[in-house]
Amino acid sequence: MWMRMGKQHKKQLNIVQELSAIKIPQSPNETSEHSLSSINQLRVHVNIMCTGHRISKPHVYRKASKAKTGFPTTKHSPLQQRSWWLLSSNFAQKLSASILVLQKYGLPKDKIETLLLRNPGSLLQSPNWLESTIEKVEPVLGIPRNSPRFADGIELAVSMATSTLETKFEVFRSFGWSDSEIHTMVSALPFCVRRSEAKIEVTLKFFMNELGYTATYLATHPKLLVYSLEKRVMPRYKVLEILKEKKLLKNKLSLCSVVALSESNFVRDFVAPYNEFVPHLYESS
Repeated sequence: MWMRMGKQHKKQLNIVQELSAIKIPQSPNETSEHSLSSINQLRVHVNIMCTGHRISKPHVYRKASKAKTGFPTTKHSPLQQRSWWLLSSNFAQKLSASILVLQKYGLPKDKIETLLLRNPGSLLQSPNWLESTIEKVEPVLGIPRNSPRFADGIELAVSMATSTLETKFEVFRSFGWSDSEIHTMVSALPFCVRRSEAKIEVTLKFFMNELGYTATYLATHPKLLVYSLEKRVMPRYKVLEILKEKKLLKNKLSLCSVVALSESNFVRDFVAPYNEFVPHLYESS
């Protein structure tokens, strides 16, 4: 086992060096002889991953197990499990081809780096698969190619099957959302559909059934759908309701603007000034 891990360790170190040797054009119109900068930045990130997160070290973490054998089982760390792409055969050529596709669709270097770190497997698929997936961003997600959110749409599309997206969209439709409203929401904040169907349903029940918010309003204020209901939205909503009941608020405020505040700013503006009138205001919420 240790011999095998040692070989893996050596291969991972070699991969970091290989990255700097890949010649990838900055744009599809440039020759590969002129550019190393985009891949060099990727190499830096991979190097950080390999050294800072212990991916490259030839050892594994042992965890006790109650298996029938009575012996402790060997388990890789999550980052080790996610680093399988570093050991993929011909990864340099696959990575190069994928980056060319992403550059063809106008993705900037920082977005390509982010995609590599978050979903490296997507860049090791065939260029045809990657291009066909990118082509679905506008019709499926409603994000046009000239949108500043197009890069986020690509990341969402390559990490989530179209069938999974449709399942999530069906939850919105069950609350009366039109496809146009769903696309408005996703084009403004693509990652709002990363949440599970169950969480999406609970959130929509609160905002639409309890508070009476419309699909049109939520589609144009999608951040409301990604904040934690239990830890952020509901406690702050209750604080506002208490202050309204006691007629302590001079101005009409939207829940969206209040929820968007940092914790310190929320306490400063809506809790501290009223401690004298409503002791333990935030705790009671």
